Amino acid sequence: MAKILISLSVLFLTLSAVFGVLNTKKTQGLREAADRSGTARAGAEQVRLAKEKELQAREASVAAAAAKNAETESKVANAEEDLIRSQSEKAELQSKLQATQNEIADLQKRMEESAGKELMPDTLPMPGAGDLQTQLE
Repeated sequence: MAKILISLSVLFLTLSAVFGVLNTKKTQGLREAADRSGTARAGAEQVRLAKEKELQAREASVAAAAAKNAETESKVANAEEDLIRSQSEKAELQSKLQATQNEIADLQKRMEESAGKELMPDTLPMPGAGDLQTQLE
């Protein structure tokens, strides 16, 4: 009976050694998997942070572009306002020019009409000269 107990002990000792080796390999595999998942999680976190930074950079660039667009629109509106003001001033000045040209034409016309008439005759009647003429006659 002693041989049976010794052989059972050796069998159980061998089985426990086999299970110990299997357990150790399984533990090492789990540790490696945990390390890989931790590394993957850290990598995924870094990717997520990088994407968030990229998104923030895009949002900042979009905001800057919107501000620049608003500034450009403001400049365009001011330029249009200046153009309208300039056009109205131009129209006003053209109407004044036309009125001045019409006035000049009227003055030239009057001058031409009056040039046909003699302003001063060669002989002007003198006051009282009619009496002398009658007396001489």
